[in-house]
Amino acid sequence: MTRSLSIAWRKSTRSTNGDTCVEVRPSEGGFEIRDSKLSAASPILPLPRAEFNEFLAHAEASPLRAGLPGEFNAGEARWYRVAALEVGYAANGMVALRLADQAADDILVYTADEWNAFAEGARLGEFAPETWSAELVAA
Repeated sequence: MTRSLSIAWRKSTRSTNGDTCVEVRPSEGGFEIRDSKLSAASPILPLPRAEFNEFLAHAEASPLRAGLPGEFNAGEARWYRVAALEVGYAANGMVALRLADQAADDILVYTADEWNAFAEGARLGEFAPETWSAELVAA
């Protein structure tokens, strides 16, 4: 398990959903991902730095999702292994993240708009590890 640093969570500048988005921050040895809708109650998914880069590359390549009403159904989603994570895509546009080796545990679920904003931020380099240097120096 990685140790969290005292660094604020970051969301994409493309997020127009207020406080409902994918959030990321560095941790000792890697990065952490959470769901801002749940705030401090959100499960946190830790990723080593190299695996976080792989996750970002997956998000960058992700096509825009069209959102439809409904819930995320884990059993019907198409799951893809991306580093230590599994990314699940539902037919209604929702996207979920979970640790691959703990698939029965915590899961983060995002609407199509939330995922699209994160993916666009990833394409713009907003979460690239080198963009965190000022925060890491201050920590």
